[in-house]
Amino acid sequence: MSGRILIVDDNEDLAENVAELLIEEGYQAIPSISPEDAIAKASSEKYDCIVLDVRMPGMDGIDLRRKLVRSQPGACFVFMTAYASDERLELAKRSSLGVLPKPFAPGSLIELIEQCRAIKRES
Repeated sequence: MSGRILIVDDNEDLAENVAELLIEEGYQAIPSISPEDAIAKASSEKYDCIVLDVRMPGMDGIDLRRKLVRSQPGACFVFMTAYASDERLELAKRSSLGVLPKPFAPGSLIELIEQCRAIKRES
């Protein structure tokens, strides 16, 4: 497995910075700045891990995950959020490997991605 990762955040700088960090670590990381763009990218490519912002305009990360599961069977999901008291966090926790608070240490994200890789190797 190559570690192909989609990063979805409406903050373009953050999405690109996370992608750059992961590329430096040897992953194939693709930034996406909207739920619609993520759906389009997921319709033509397969991803091992998808990192989603919980709050985005138009469609939140929880609803986006529900859509992406159809085109990305077997993908692991990680959420990130700047809102520690978001009512949707419990749903995010139950439907993902983890939820990272923004800002997060790069090692925290890499650890979750490595957990995803281990799960995929076992299956």
